Amino acid sequence: MQSLCDVLEKTLLQFGRGETAEQKTRNQKNLVHLRKMIDAARLAEKLEKQNRR
Repeated sequence: MQSLCDVLEKTLLQFGRGETAEQKTRNQKNLVHLRKMIDAARLAEKLEKQNRR
């Protein structure tokens, strides 16, 4: 099973650039949110590993 981090990173790579200014702005906002989710997933995975020990 893939980690949440890997799935989010693949989603990040699938975003297009957008043709209009509105699309570009929306994509940039989505990218920022995805990066935050990736960071949170990484942190959660690290904490989970530490708690297992």
